[in-house]
Amino acid sequence: MYDNLLRDINLEANSIPLLVGELVNADQNGACSGMNEIIRTLPDVIPNACIIPSDGCEGVADRLHFSAEGYRELGRRYAKQMLTLYK
Repeated sequence: MYDNLLRDINLEANSIPLLVGELVNADQNGACSGMNEIIRTLPDVIPNACIIPSDGCEGVADRLHFSAEGYRELGRRYAKQMLTLYK
């Protein structure tokens, strides 16, 4: 899928980073938190992939989504990662 997207928009794989956020973490009783282990392996396949951790990001009762504050914290983590990539 990643390669197809790059091809569709005519970009070279190493020209842009790929930021991937984790799902609601186990510390928030996330229903799919086990997938985070798989997500963390993405840089092994896509070298320019950066994983954005979700630990401590508040989840909601459905155990699938973050609260508004959880999304804001995850957004701050995305921003922090982008700033490190472009300094």
